[in-house]
Amino acid sequence: MESIFQDVRLALRTWLKRPGFNSLVVLTLALGIGANAAVFSVIDGVLLRPLPYEDPEKLTLLRTELVETGDIAAKSSPPEVADFRAVDGVFDSAGAIWARPAALTDDRSEPEEIEMGFVTAGFLSIFGVDPFLGRDVLPEEDVPNAPAVVVLSHGLWERRYGADPDIVGKTLEMDGEPLTIVGVMPSGFALHLPPDAGVPPYLEAWVPWGGGYEESPRSFRVLTAVGRLRDAIGLDEARARISTLALRLAADHPEDYEASALNLESGKDSRIRA
Repeated sequence: MESIFQDVRLALRTWLKRPGFNSLVVLTLALGIGANAAVFSVIDGVLLRPLPYEDPEKLTLLRTELVETGDIAAKSSPPEVADFRAVDGVFDSAGAIWARPAALTDDRSEPEEIEMGFVTAGFLSIFGVDPFLGRDVLPEEDVPNAPAVVVLSHGLWERRYGADPDIVGKTLEMDGEPLTIVGVMPSGFALHLPPDAGVPPYLEAWVPWGGGYEESPRSFRVLTAVGRLRDAIGLDEARARISTLALRLAADHPEDYEASALNLESGKDSRIRA
């Protein structure tokens, strides 16, 4: 025990002789430890932890490969989304989203700008997460001139509407259009999509895209398309079928696919994590 006290006294005398240098050493060590802890937190949250969805390995992202530049974009056009959803026997469910700011107004509070997502019918259910209240967007609401509806985030429901348990069926205005509230998502729900998808993880509302998929230009790539594979389908087989689709599209629409192709990315790939 005496030898320990001697070591402590020696260390203290050495410290007092060179306080500036030793403080710098301690600061450097602290910064190094802090940086390593921060890096580990990022790796743990982004690469090591699985996506917080049911069977995340079944999630896939449709990408457009731009052959001339070598870029692989996380955007698809509405007609491509329709083709993607119609690939036979591959997906249990598939859909797409486009996010943008919107002006929310009602009689509850002051107008505010929120992040909103235009979604295909059933898009939110692809992630295996059920609404906390109400339901997702229905197919009959994702067509031109359909009744205008909206699904709220749990945070917006609590913050702006005081967690009103009877919120479903009530209306609000978004960008001047009246919308009927049909659902509220659970607390903490987020869309962990790649940064190049341009979709913030925490949106506050979701509304139907509104149909008209086939009428849009194939070069109008604004949607991020996601699919959930069937249990009997592996990623390699799904990619093969998407490649077959890409060949058919190139033959049917050579002017649109002369310099591009379709690619399927697994949800296990780190790029799908936000």
